Amino acid sequence: MFTDVTASTSFFERHGDFDGLLLLREYNRVIFIGAETNLIGSVGPRRTKRRVLFVSTVTPHMDAQVRFLEGFSRRLFTIGVEPVFVREVFYDKKDPIGRVASQIASCKIVIVLGLERSHAYKELSKQESEGVHRKYTSSWLHLEAGLAYALGKQIFVLCSSDICSDGIFDRAFNTYHVHEFTEHSVFSDAMDTFFSVVSDWVRDSRDVKSAGGG
Repeated sequence: MFTDVTASTSFFERHGDFDGLLLLREYNRVIFIGAETNLIGSVGPRRTKRRVLFVSTVTPHMDAQVRFLEGFSRRLFTIGVEPVFVREVFYDKKDPIGRVASQIASCKIVIVLGLERSHAYKELSKQESEGVHRKYTSSWLHLEAGLAYALGKQIFVLCSSDICSDGIFDRAFNTYHVHEFTEHSVFSDAMDTFFSVVSDWVRDSRDVKSAGGG
C-alpha cells in the first residue's frame, strides 16, 4: 500500500519544519495503526507496542531532505518504531543540552542521521591541483550521539555518502558501523540493509523482553 501527504512541501514552507514533522508523525500514526487494525481484525493478535526512537538529524532545508525524512519516518513505522524529532524551536534556550538529553533518555533507540547542513572547500597545497568539496552535517549530531552513548542507548549511524568522515560519521575510527546511502531515497539496497539491521534489533530486543517476562 502506498499513500502520500498532499501538498506536504508547501505545508513545510508555510508552517515551518517543526510543525511539518509533527504533521508527518501524526499522519504516520493514523495510517499505520489503521492498516494494522484492518489487517489484524478484532479477533486477531494484540498489536505490539511501538519502540520509541530518537532521530538525531538536521533541520531539513531542501525539498529532497523533507521528502527523505517523510519516507524515512514511514519506513520506521513499518518495523514497529515511532520516531521522535527535536527541532531548534523545541530546545530550552537556557539548557538545550539538558532538554535533548531528557528526550534521548526517554527513548530506547537512537539513529544519528547525517544529512548535509553546510559545505566548504579545503585549502590545498601548491602540489594539489583540485579543490576538495566537503559536506558537513550539524555539530549537534555529534553531541547527541555522545549523550546517547553516555545514557547507554542502542545507536545506529546512517549518513549520506558525501558527508565528511569525521566524529560519529568517521568511517575508519568508530565504535559504530556507519551505514551510507547515495541518494535521497528510502528505497534502495543500502536503505533496505539499514532497515533490516534496525528491524532485527527491535525484534530481538522484544524477544529478550518477552523471555524475561517484561
